[in-house]
Amino acid sequence: MSDSLLVMSHGLDSSPQARKIQWLTPLATAAGWRVLAPDYGDGDAAARIDQLVAAVEEARPERCALSGSSMGGVVSVLAAQRLSVCGLFLMVPAVYWPGYETLDYSVEVPVLEVVHAWHDDVVPLDRVQRWAESHQAPLHILNDGHRLENSRGSLELLFGHFVRRLETS
Repeated sequence: MSDSLLVMSHGLDSSPQARKIQWLTPLATAAGWRVLAPDYGDGDAAARIDQLVAAVEEARPERCALSGSSMGGVVSVLAAQRLSVCGLFLMVPAVYWPGYETLDYSVEVPVLEVVHAWHDDVVPLDRVQRWAESHQAPLHILNDGHRLENSRGSLELLFGHFVRRLETS
């Protein structure tokens, strides 16, 4: 099997031990992906992007996919602009966040999935809908809040589908 790396980026006030990373890592490893979950500490978005890009460049995988939640979703999108990425799995991505509204969020990747929540009180749904529409990306809206803490089963199903799509892209 080829050397495939999936980088999972946590949100602003989270860590590599985040619930979503813990839930989804076994699915990626079972499909043959090596998983990296950097600890961004208190780094701002630019520092996190640089850290993610440096980690991927150091790992030198044959294939790379990125997954991120909230600020980690933004970091994943912006890092994908600098890397060769075969897929993005974004959960409640904080696109068009105050102070980051004018960033260029355009990215082209073969496999793209976006998950958001009807009751997200951190990242408004309309921002994510606008981004997903501009990329013609599948947008899955779950009956949950920003942390997606009540959606483990749905996240696992969607992420499993994403990983399978990576193998056929």
